[in-house]
Amino acid sequence: MLYKDLLSGLSALPGNLSVWLEDVSSGQTVCHRPDEDHIAASVIKLGVLLTAFEAFETGALDPGQLYSVKPEDKVPSCGALTYLHDGLMVPHADLAVLMIILSDNTATNILADILGIGYVNGVLEKYGLSGMCLRRKMFDGEAAARGLENTVTARACAVFFRRLLKGELVSPDASRKMLSILSDQRLNGKIPFYLHGQG
Repeated sequence: MLYKDLLSGLSALPGNLSVWLEDVSSGQTVCHRPDEDHIAASVIKLGVLLTAFEAFETGALDPGQLYSVKPEDKVPSCGALTYLHDGLMVPHADLAVLMIILSDNTATNILADILGIGYVNGVLEKYGLSGMCLRRKMFDGEAAARGLENTVTARACAVFFRRLLKGELVSPDASRKMLSILSDQRLNGKIPFYLHGQG
């Protein structure tokens, strides 16, 4: 009954809204518009994280290799790299960490360039996450003006986290590492703010 009441309330709200609620112990699921495309904003970083760990695992990308941050790499807003000195040497693995725990847009774009947008989307397809699609880098105004937007669905996000919890993304070890990185997320002013202390 609670789920039905919730869905009824969601349906009455204005705007483009999707929800996926899942009890991972029982598998009980309730969803509202689960396959609706939404502009991803920083949620697309989940896909880049997965792809980086896939590349680390296969040897396509060395997690310890250093990248020299260039002035042209730097984009505004979230993160640390934009505000640090040019030429800073950052290991690929740390770019992935910064991308998640500080939502670092510069780190995201560097990884997107190194990995390639096509490779990211291929990895997403491989893991059944076609509802996530990377079409452009963060703060690429020219691409956005052409209508290119990164998108996600509620279903794709649910599949990502379900498979991550089960240790099915890349490998059990890689899944544990990604989950650990996600648990260190520092930007908690939205949903986690309201859940603090509720567990």
